[in-house]
Amino acid sequence: MESVKLEQLQIKYMMKMVTSIIFILLFFTSCNFDNKKKVNLEKKSNIYIDSLQILSFEWKKDSLGCYKIRSINLFDRLLEGYSLNKKSEFLKIFGMPNEQENYEDGIIFIYYVNSICYKNKIVENSDKSSIRIFFDSQNKYKKYETRVE
Repeated sequence: MESVKLEQLQIKYMMKMVTSIIFILLFFTSCNFDNKKKVNLEKKSNIYIDSLQILSFEWKKDSLGCYKIRSINLFDRLLEGYSLNKKSEFLKIFGMPNEQENYEDGIIFIYYVNSICYKNKIVENSDKSSIRIFFDSQNKYKKYETRVE
């Protein structure tokens, strides 16, 4: 009788050990020590891309910057996460710009951020914050700057 209890205790102990080892293995295999942030648009996988897509959707939803979702930090996160280089990629991720300026040597997209609004409309004569994205004549991304007018 005692040997049966001893065997049961040994089995319980072994099960706890196996469970502990499995949890430890799962912990180490689930951690991403490489910590890659850059992602090509062609290589969409992982939860990271899904979160970027959600952020892109939220950016587009706040089309005037009235909801305070659009921000310079969010812009930087999407720009870095997707490694954007072409005008068409920017349109896909950020949607249509609020304004566009056309020049001989390129185009500037203007997106409003952190706008002062009343009933989802920008208040007249209020300061307007924007992100200005510059593209060359071949529609390649050059730089961006922020502006308050």
